[in-house]
Amino acid sequence: MLRMKKSIILVVITLLILTAFCSLASAEEIPKNQDQTTRTTAQTWVNPIYADIETTPPSASSMQAMSDPEPTAIATMDELRSELTQGLANRDTTIRVVYTGSYTDLSSNDDIVIDRVDALLHSIFGSDDYLYFNLQNWSYGGGGSDGDFQITFGITYLTTLEQENYVHDEVDTILANLIAPHMNQHQKIKAIHDYIVTHVAYNEFPASENTPHSAYTALFDGEAVCQGYALLAYKMLTEAGFEARIIGGIAGNDADGWVDHAWNRVKLDGVWYNLDCTWDDPIPDVPGRVLYNYYHLTDTELETDHRKYAEYVDLPAANTSYFATLNGLIRDFIAAEDMDQTTVFLRLRQKLGLEYLFDEMTADSENELKTMLQTSLVNHDSAFSVRYDNSIGDINTVLNRIFDEIVTGTDLNEWSLSYQDFTLGGTSDYTLLEFSFVYRVLNQAPTAAPVAITGLPFTAERIRGNYDFADAENDGEALNQFQWYRAASADGTDKVAIPEAYAPFFILSSLDEGKYLFFEVTPVAATGTLQGSKVTSAPFGPIALQSVEAPTCNVAPGQVASGTEVSLSSATEGASIYYTVDGSDPTAASTLYENPIVLTADTTIKAIAIKDGMDNSNVAEFNFEMMEQVAAPSSNPAAGPVATGTEVILSSATEGASIYYTVDGSDPTAASTLYENPIVITADTTIKAVAIKDGMANSDPEVFAYTIASSTDECFIATAAFGTKFDWPVALLRHFRDQFLLTNDLGTAFVNFYYHKSPPIAAFIAQSEPLRVFVRILLAPIIAIVYLLYHPAAMAILLTFAAMTGYLLLKRRKTQLSQASGR
Repeated sequence: MLRMKKSIILVVITLLILTAFCSLASAEEIPKNQDQTTRTTAQTWVNPIYADIETTPPSASSMQAMSDPEPTAIATMDELRSELTQGLANRDTTIRVVYTGSYTDLSSNDDIVIDRVDALLHSIFGSDDYLYFNLQNWSYGGGGSDGDFQITFGITYLTTLEQENYVHDEVDTILANLIAPHMNQHQKIKAIHDYIVTHVAYNEFPASENTPHSAYTALFDGEAVCQGYALLAYKMLTEAGFEARIIGGIAGNDADGWVDHAWNRVKLDGVWYNLDCTWDDPIPDVPGRVLYNYYHLTDTELETDHRKYAEYVDLPAANTSYFATLNGLIRDFIAAEDMDQTTVFLRLRQKLGLEYLFDEMTADSENELKTMLQTSLVNHDSAFSVRYDNSIGDINTVLNRIFDEIVTGTDLNEWSLSYQDFTLGGTSDYTLLEFSFVYRVLNQAPTAAPVAITGLPFTAERIRGNYDFADAENDGEALNQFQWYRAASADGTDKVAIPEAYAPFFILSSLDEGKYLFFEVTPVAATGTLQGSKVTSAPFGPIALQSVEAPTCNVAPGQVASGTEVSLSSATEGASIYYTVDGSDPTAASTLYENPIVLTADTTIKAIAIKDGMDNSNVAEFNFEMMEQVAAPSSNPAAGPVATGTEVILSSATEGASIYYTVDGSDPTAASTLYENPIVITADTTIKAVAIKDGMANSDPEVFAYTIASSTDECFIATAAFGTKFDWPVALLRHFRDQFLLTNDLGTAFVNFYYHKSPPIAAFIAQSEPLRVFVRILLAPIIAIVYLLYHPAAMAILLTFAAMTGYLLLKRRKTQLSQASGR
């Protein structure tokens, strides 16, 4: 029994010890500075733009209750941004994460409000207008402790991922068929604006019951409200390469009230403009009608009836008048004598109605209007338009008074008037008056004939419409109206007007492949019957897809030297070249040619040229083989200082090679001087030489620079023997020459004789290493004597040593003789 008690006590003690160790280990796993306080949080946000739309965001309690067995582990705020951005792009309605970083990353006050998550969400939405205006609301709930805080986000969108994919695909298709090479940047924006206005109708209650606030509904149903217009405009503009914004605010006036509204901003040639497609679309919808009252307005012009929200106050100012921009472009193109582009921008200004902003097109008083109408009647104008200042008075009263005065004495038979409010340029107190006149004596209308198209019927070609203007009364030619059409049939019964194609030229593209083009001219006279009948050309086409010119190279295929650089090019401007060197046929996925191809081995280059809107070129093939290279020339004597009259011999180790050289600094070629005899050096000379032999690659060029050595600075034979004049024995001999030989007549005569006779001998010695060694041996005694002359102490020691040696030898000799005589 006692033994059992002891056993039980032992087990209990053991368990207590194990428990203590486990507790200690558990405590060690928790960092001392980690806060284990459990927190819970929840937040809901509703997009103020859609505050009046009934939505049911997830409740705070339900968000807190949400859980995910495998939430994404996030350690930093950057990772959280990336996770949220990806989830929002995927239109995920629920995003769950567990934040393993410090809780202070989420909350600046270290409380239950994770304000830094709020700031992160608003930062993401604020950097993406399209996402922000597609977002209805979001909520999140979370709980946990420092290093283990789970957050579940719930997001409500206006559209699903499938709907956004539809928008993306549709916009790509629309732009591919809308934007064409004949358009400049100004025309591209106008084409997008006009497409939206003509394909979308304002409707708060689409038949499909899709939300009217989305680009999806604008495309799928052809109906939307302002957010749908603005989202679609943003999507199309940015996909077309423009920087754009969606602006939220209110629109209206104090009398009728203000309502929430959305519009766009677009950046064109570095300048911001305001653009409101919604308010340029008349209500009720008039098919085909497009207004430009809110097209490229400045902030000042827009603010007459638009107010942006406070969050947009820091936007860059839109303060450049588009009217002034167009006028400047027209002046520039006139100065450059570019009448094609001048016509484009004149017609663009005319189509936008901006020409009425000119003073000569505006009546600011009754007398001005009277004078304008009198002039028009005298000219027998069939039509007349003017911007009328409403402050003049009631239009009908003023016109009746004017016509009572001016009709007398004219052959005016009848007149009619249509008018509409004119608000372009931010004006609101003007009316556009459009008169039509009929006279008893008819004025002949201008004509345009014959109308024809010239050019080549291939894509990427620039074609031109031609015509002859005529007017029976010799009325001057004004700005004629042009329009290009595209048709599938040659009879033109199915022809469709091409957007923004209102210039006398047109650039064919892949959109025209297999189609027929028509050019229509409406002649316009400056006075009299202003507009003649439309005249259309014969069909031009069918248009064929032009092929890109095949690549060519700068080096003829065949045998080439290693290191040869091959450059590729295509005669088709703007074409990109792709190539392979592994024998496979090139495609657009092959290597893009950007720099010359350096050949170091046998190589086959296959290349193809590609350009959008044209057929790919044929594959060009270039085969190159490495040829043996001729040995580079060598010279004798070696380059460096030489005496006047030195003969330089050039040679190549390649038997049968010819050497060509220059002495004027130019690079040698087969057209340079052929080396046949030694080159005599009489002045400082640089020889450049190349060795050439048929069937082999030319040698690398060699350069041999020779200078004429000064007669007072050379010791030719010693230099040849020792290899350089800077070797100490050569320098010693020079010093001896300068300090001893040249100080007396006999020595000077010897030096002159030496310099006259020694250079050829030195050149001969330099060619043979054994001879150089032999000469060094011969010079050794002379060098030793000269050295001793410069070092008397050494000479004394040497003489003493020699004397002692002689004395010892003499004494030994005497001893030997004495011993011999004793025997």
